[in-house]
Amino acid sequence: MYFKHINIALMKITLMKILFFTTLALCCAITSQAQLVWPGDANNNGIVNGVDVLWMGLAYDAHGPVRSNASNEWSAQPIDTPWEQAFSCGLNYAYADADGDGFVDFADVEGAIVPNFRLTHGSTLPDGYTNARYGSASVALTLVPSATVVQPGETVNIKILLGTEQLPVSNFYGIALKMHYTSGLVNNNGSDISFTPHTNWIDLGEQDTVLDLFYKDSVSGDMEVALVRTNQAPVSGHGAIGSFSIIIEDIIVGIAPQFEIRVDSVMLIDQNDTIIAVVPDTVFITINPKVKPRENQPEEALRISPNPSGPDVSAWRLESSEPLDHAELTDGLGRSVTINPQQVGENLWLLAKPQNLPPGAYWLTAFTNKGALQTQRILTY
Repeated sequence: MYFKHINIALMKITLMKILFFTTLALCCAITSQAQLVWPGDANNNGIVNGVDVLWMGLAYDAHGPVRSNASNEWSAQPIDTPWEQAFSCGLNYAYADADGDGFVDFADVEGAIVPNFRLTHGSTLPDGYTNARYGSASVALTLVPSATVVQPGETVNIKILLGTEQLPVSNFYGIALKMHYTSGLVNNNGSDISFTPHTNWIDLGEQDTVLDLFYKDSVSGDMEVALVRTNQAPVSGHGAIGSFSIIIEDIIVGIAPQFEIRVDSVMLIDQNDTIIAVVPDTVFITINPKVKPRENQPEEALRISPNPSGPDVSAWRLESSEPLDHAELTDGLGRSVTINPQQVGENLWLLAKPQNLPPGAYWLTAFTNKGALQTQRILTY
């Protein structure tokens, strides 16, 4: 499977209606500005970033009049003749044709968004990132690390999951994320952090249907991720959309510091560029040289249900390939409580949910008499 992949290494109800019309008004306000293209700023809001990749995907394969004396250089370039096509808010597709050759395609991303990323012009207007409130019945974005306690120098893989079986994504077309990580706790400040897109459920086995972009700044610890389909047809589902590979710094000062990676802002859109609110996520990973990871841990050794769980759930069901001794539930601040599981069947245990547990994201680590079996994320609302 081939995907167009770019890596930039620089070091629904009332609420949804309000969000949609606010974005619509913003977009139309942008449309009223002078008809000047800044290559890569596909939504013409004054900055080139991951959201522009989404707009490129919406207009992908469209064609229109060629722009005279066009280039990918960061300069204001007049639109000679507007295209017939426009985004739902009225902004002309000519803005997505970064190189001015009359086509919206991969060359516009590679040739203009990449070299002009984060450049600005004039007054920068909001992109329309829309985070849902945690605990709401909205699509959730979850960060799942391979371990929550690691040794200095260890490599951590962090998956990005979008939606769940209970709350999947309807009409996914593209997503853009603004993220941040603790640069001082990772090797070379994170300059070697890599991102791998996972698009199995996003492209449905089709060829050449997904654009993706990854940006990182190892000085500030800022990152951006964008993935978008290119055939104007949405998909629905849930699952991984990508993963990071991060090497922890091998010389750590202090007692068990915590590496943080968080999603600050999310923009999820459908094929009509309508915004779908998403619950963002944050993960803390404790760096402790005294903790030795268990080797040869079975994959998917532990299954937890229901997850997410609501206030009516009093216990979780744990399906384990090995006998369980105890479990630890840890919150985002690293505070843990030990819970003893009750075996109710072959390879099946019940784990009492602590009373008055606040809604949030937790990590459940199951232990056998050999040590930690597996750690999994639990969401409560």
